[in-house]
Amino acid sequence: MSRGILAGLLLSALTLPGISRSDSAVSIEFNGATFVLKYHKTLRNGVINEYFLPTESVESWTQLISVQWFAELDDHRTAVGDLIKTLLGYNPQARYDAWKSDDGLFTGVDFLTWQGDQYVEFNIFVYRAHSAGRGLVAQQYAARAYGEDRRAFMAGLDALRNEMLEKVMGYRFPEVIAE
Repeated sequence: MSRGILAGLLLSALTLPGISRSDSAVSIEFNGATFVLKYHKTLRNGVINEYFLPTESVESWTQLISVQWFAELDDHRTAVGDLIKTLLGYNPQARYDAWKSDDGLFTGVDFLTWQGDQYVEFNIFVYRAHSAGRGLVAQQYAARAYGEDRRAFMAGLDALRNEMLEKVMGYRFPEVIAE
């Protein structure tokens, strides 16, 4: 869902403090876990970097961290509105909550969506101006559960949402890697 939802919005970027490189693998730490860059795409108008747990794949994952740069976007409120429209186009019954910072520097949305009986997915996106003043950056955390694990995931969703909103808001996301 992460690439699918954002395909119409996408993103060339800058370099990155706060990451580790070993044997050409790029990794970051979040919430006590290591995430490895496993998906990178440079598009005409930006860049997508997606980090997954080391044992998981782009096709099958339980947690994701993503940093995306959109060169031609400049209004984080509009970007969140566009994301919500795209989300509801994929799943009209998806649940979401949009919010903005008190200082007006960023806007975010968290949402729950699903694909039939295959999986359920919770996402947090925060949109803000790029630190270099060019375009917008989207910072994402997502958690997903498959099959029988969906029931327990849903039972713990309120606690997960509260915990992860706080952690995402306090996390220093890496800059986008353009290479």
